Amino acid sequence: MRSDPADGQTGPPGLVQLCLQAAIGDEYWRVQRRQLACLPEEAANELLRALVEQRRISPPQLELFRHSATSVHLGGPGITPAWLAALGSFTALHELRLQRCTKLRDAALQQLVSLAPSLRFLDLQGCSGLGDGAVPTLAQLTQLVDLDLAGTGLGAAAVASLVPALIQLTALDLSDLPVDDACCTALAQLLQLRRLRLASTAVGDSGMGALEALPALASLDVSFTEVHAPPALTTLRQLSMVHCALGAVDDSPQEAVWLQIGCTLPHLEELELASTTLQPPNGDRLLRQLVAGAAGSLRRLDLHSSAIGGDLSMLAGASALTWLNLAGTRVSDHDLADLALLPLQWLSLADTGAGDQGVAQLLAMPLLELNLSNTRAGDGSWPVLAQLPLHKLDLSSTKVTCSNLPDGA
Repeated sequence: MRSDPADGQTGPPGLVQLCLQAAIGDEYWRVQRRQLACLPEEAANELLRALVEQRRISPPQLELFRHSATSVHLGGPGITPAWLAALGSFTALHELRLQRCTKLRDAALQQLVSLAPSLRFLDLQGCSGLGDGAVPTLAQLTQLVDLDLAGTGLGAAAVASLVPALIQLTALDLSDLPVDDACCTALAQLLQLRRLRLASTAVGDSGMGALEALPALASLDVSFTEVHAPPALTTLRQLSMVHCALGAVDDSPQEAVWLQIGCTLPHLEELELASTTLQPPNGDRLLRQLVAGAAGSLRRLDLHSSAIGGDLSMLAGASALTWLNLAGTRVSDHDLADLALLPLQWLSLADTGAGDQGVAQLLAMPLLELNLSNTRAGDGSWPVLAQLPLHKLDLSSTKVTCSNLPDGA
């Protein structure tokens, strides 16, 4: 078991990792019932995860970890009801992830009821065999704080009926479900909810109005929906509206709230608007109000392939912005002047009309990563590029060569 930089371990494996590696290397662990029961929870969780990933454990052998493991990750069509039956004897299970377990049906979840006192995190993403019949069981898991139902077979009415039993939820993922505005009204009961994903659902502007009753909501994803204006929630710190259409063709009460009252999201830190279109007559105005209203807090902005025009003046006051994706937009050299004083560390201008004059506008930025692929940049960009503190630079499909490379660049 080698240390993984993604886990924050960049050096040689420690003593615990070496012990786990030795344990996995033979079959001795199968008869060490007492020793496994005494394992620290982190070691037990890691050992069990490795055994599952390597397919070296079967449902009956899960029982060996019932007193030590607090987190179990099972996934894929190979997970059958027998695995859930084995989990029923666990005494302190805190987290259970069952992603893409397509063979599971509603009845199989009944095995989880005994876990209700300790279970806090339940991930059923992609368990497409689960439907409305799972609600009675899920409603008994009243201590859940994080629930992922994305890609299951639950309907809107079933989700709405489940809400009153799970009022402790702080995170909920309902992506790829047929939930609608009426379901959003039910979700407004979850007063502790901080993260909500409604991507690829049937929610619209009326649902956004209902969500304004959530006093703690900090992260919202309504990508690939008919939402034209986000909820006016000053608590929001993350908002994703990928592939949405800002501004309504017809009159929208939610849009009216923004435009008439002048709503802002003053604490917004991350905004994803990739592939967003701007519906006339108010789409462009709504975009500018959304971005400018978060100018003091916005750190990350994704406008990749969005329908923004060349005017970037709305970003001129974004004093906290360090990450900006303008790839595939209509920005030109002249437009980049509005970015000149921003504290950007990451910038993509790929597939835009940016050229040498536009690159010159970047000179004062503390850029560490810059993507100029498929732009008009040429060798005239080198004097500026050589002065930037870049760690990563993409010049693919440009006219830049090394013939005019400055000394030391």
